[in-house]
Amino acid sequence: MLGILLGLMIYAFLLAFYSRDKSYFYYASYLFFTLSHQVTFLGLTQIYFPHWFVLFDMNLIIIKLGLALFFAVLFALSFLKIDKDSKVFKIYIFFLFIALLIIFILKTLSITLLIGVAFVFFNFIVAILRYREGYKQARLFIFGFGVVSIAYILVVLDTFGFTSVLNYFPNILMWAFTIEVLALTLAFADRYKILQEQKEIEDQNREQIIRDEVIQKTAELNKALKVKSFLLKEVHHRVKNNLQIILSMIRLQNDKVEDLSIKDKFTSLENRINAIAKTYNMLIVDGNLENIDMEEYIEALLLDIEQSMFRVSSNIELRTDIDASLPLGKAVYIGIIINELVTNAYKYAFEEDTGLIFISLHKVKQHYQLIFFDTGKGFTYNKKYPSLGLKLIHALIIEQLQGTIEMHTQESSKYIIGFK
Repeated sequence: MLGILLGLMIYAFLLAFYSRDKSYFYYASYLFFTLSHQVTFLGLTQIYFPHWFVLFDMNLIIIKLGLALFFAVLFALSFLKIDKDSKVFKIYIFFLFIALLIIFILKTLSITLLIGVAFVFFNFIVAILRYREGYKQARLFIFGFGVVSIAYILVVLDTFGFTSVLNYFPNILMWAFTIEVLALTLAFADRYKILQEQKEIEDQNREQIIRDEVIQKTAELNKALKVKSFLLKEVHHRVKNNLQIILSMIRLQNDKVEDLSIKDKFTSLENRINAIAKTYNMLIVDGNLENIDMEEYIEALLLDIEQSMFRVSSNIELRTDIDASLPLGKAVYIGIIINELVTNAYKYAFEEDTGLIFISLHKVKQHYQLIFFDTGKGFTYNKKYPSLGLKLIHALIIEQLQGTIEMHTQESSKYIIGFK
């Protein structure tokens, strides 16, 4: 029996060393001094140790009981997790103070035993209360100290002559103490199991909280995106309306102009604004705020330009090869560029009002390539004094699109424009 208790004591010390859990250390120390007292109480020191040690050990009986009480109090405080602001905690501190008095001042065995009985009984009651509060780890603690409580009470009653239990069960306290040690050792394993279960529940709760937060945040983001989308559509709608108002004002003014050169300037301005207005109109119709279908956009734009060039013969053929989509900003720039190139071709490229205009736009890897070609007579490009249209084209390609342009204009006109 002593061997089992000694093994459990060593095991508790090892657990205290590796786990850094104070509860194990207090429990192992409590075991050490209680076991030391039991060895003396059973007379084993007289059998296995020299006389001088026996005399020395007899003087330490009360001190060992005081130290056992001291570490038992610390163990109970740590294991049962007593709230420092509670009255129970103050009572435990009182028992610590009494334990110190026993170690250094009190020398009466009977008083020490009575204090020990009071502590065991108090410990048993507190463990029950903690268990009822929902602290499940106290269940084996209750069992262990409950058995010792009964044994201590019987021993004390026997000591004061009220019973003769020790005549029939001389080792009752040792047996009770062994049961307590086994129960408290199991209590550590039980505590670990309960903590694992609590951790799993907390993890599940945490995951559920995270899921709920994700769902909530996703709903909020979706709501915000819907609001943003609505506001963007409203902005684009108002921009489109404003551009239509400007176009209407220009057309009204153009109708009153008789000078053909001025009228031509108004038509060019109208077409440039119309190239911008078309993109906003497509945004509102298609509902796609990210990309403009360039085939649909350019086809509609070319139709508007052709209709506006009512002085030019319709024998000019328009061909397109377009397979790309662009965001709003880039689509506007491409629309203005095509408007300038096509308008200039209608006006100046064809001497007999017949010919071909070809437009190609494709995405190659991460780059776009726009090709404009007409079968007109071409022209000599003057770098020093470029026309307003060419100035606008260069500004949009170089500054806005950060792209490149190749011009071949000697016999016919060909523009190769690249941009990211």
